[in-house]
Amino acid sequence: MCYAQDHGHGAGPGIWQNESMIRMFGRIRHDLAEKGTHMVIGCECAAAEPFIGYLPFNDLRYNIAFFAGKPVPAYAYLFHEYLNNFMGNQCVIQEALNVEKDSDCVLFRLAYSFIAGDMLTVTLGDQGKINWGWDVPWDVALPEQEPIVALIRNLNAWRRGYKGFLHEGRMVKPLPLKEVDDYVLHLCSGYTTVYQSLLTSRWQNPAGEERQVIVNFLPNVQSCMVEHEKIYTNPAGDAMMHDGILEIPALSAVWIS
Repeated sequence: MCYAQDHGHGAGPGIWQNESMIRMFGRIRHDLAEKGTHMVIGCECAAAEPFIGYLPFNDLRYNIAFFAGKPVPAYAYLFHEYLNNFMGNQCVIQEALNVEKDSDCVLFRLAYSFIAGDMLTVTLGDQGKINWGWDVPWDVALPEQEPIVALIRNLNAWRRGYKGFLHEGRMVKPLPLKEVDDYVLHLCSGYTTVYQSLLTSRWQNPAGEERQVIVNFLPNVQSCMVEHEKIYTNPAGDAMMHDGILEIPALSAVWIS
């Protein structure tokens, strides 16, 4: 906030802030172009709507929403076709989620970011091992490492192959998954919040084609019922159909049209 009398704007926050920031971002963009760099600029959390054209790669740490309620990928639903975000350093996760009860919560958070179109990140702790989040002390027992690495490997294979959907696509309303188990997250507040144990989202690429991704972030085979015409799999494992039930391999994802 700025209350200077000689800056030519009103007292307190207002539209002048947007205009000033846009001028600043314009100068940054001009200077980068002059230097011939391909540096990508972003901000902490998510870019407000007036700045999306200048901040295409942001630290969308949705996990902070656990303090107030249940995160949903509304930002991606509105804006993903214009920018890409990444899942951030997952700070304050130990104050939001009970990591002792939710030993798979790193897997859940990776899958949540993936179905929101965000790039995946991990935080490293002692000896380069994957930690729960940025500010979790190194004497806290670490999550199991190999399932995290396997899930990232399998999901990133899809991101490279389906960038027309996950990088440039528009999020649209997904077909519902039926006959799916619940996945319960235990909040440090004492409350719980419930998701399906398979996470899904649907995307439209610039050509107008639509496909839906279903992620099994748990280390066991899971199944669901969903309308579809065709199933797409990657080398992580083939999905199987039995009597209308779609089985999805552990730590993997499938796409449907």
